Amino acid sequence: MALSGLIALLAPLTCFGPNFFLNAHTRYCPLTHQFSAGAACFVLDERAERVLVQHANLNDGEAHFEILEGSRSREFKIPESITVLTPTSYAARLIPGAQSAVTIDGVRVDLDEI
Repeated sequence: MALSGLIALLAPLTCFGPNFFLNAHTRYCPLTHQFSAGAACFVLDERAERVLVQHANLNDGEAHFEILEGSRSREFKIPESITVLTPTSYAARLIPGAQSAVTIDGVRVDLDEI
């Protein structure tokens, strides 16, 4: 009985642990994304209670921006102008007072909500 309990305890850690420790994720990612192979998430900007996060799954190419404000969360399509999903390939910043727009490399971009 003790061996089966130990296996039940260690199996999830062995299967999913490497993804959790090797992926780039943020505290804003859902738990399923934190353990997903190929996940790459980055906080792009934080201003007071507003946070801009890029979520991406590099295995299937799915990616989106998320703007969190307090307990509210809104998801947006990533503009086609962004072709490389790393935070060093572009600079995205929140615009104070704008609910669905950011600046990308200094240019205002209105985001389309998903």
